[in-house]
Amino acid sequence: MVGTNSDEWMVFDKRKAPVVKTPLVTLQKSGNFSMNQASFKALKEPKVVELLYNPGKQQIGFRKGDPAAPHVYPVRRQQNSLNYQFSGVAFTSAFDIETGTARRFKAELNDDTLVIDLKHPLGKVSRDRTKVEGKGT
Repeated sequence: MVGTNSDEWMVFDKRKAPVVKTPLVTLQKSGNFSMNQASFKALKEPKVVELLYNPGKQQIGFRKGDPAAPHVYPVRRQQNSLNYQFSGVAFTSAFDIETGTARRFKAELNDDTLVIDLKHPLGKVSRDRTKVEGKGT
């Protein structure tokens, strides 16, 4: 920012994506998951995560795991991005969780578990990664 006076100009640098402060998780069409940096930090930057499911509430939970545990999934940073991804294909298949379209969810931290509610997606994620269908942008 150049200054705070209303007559001063600010340069827009389109190369820098704004950092989203709301934790978000995307259930991808493939059944894998991606999370934004806010979600990654909320989980204390996990190397691996445990996947949890509450069928009665239709909620998915993500918890920082022990790398030595056999039931955890490695978290990796997406190339050229501030987002992180991990496998969920076997998980979504085992619990018959719909994966026909990519959907984004607001995530909330409950104790040490980041939770998304499958009943309340923010919208379908379009192929154009700059917009979420049904939300205008």
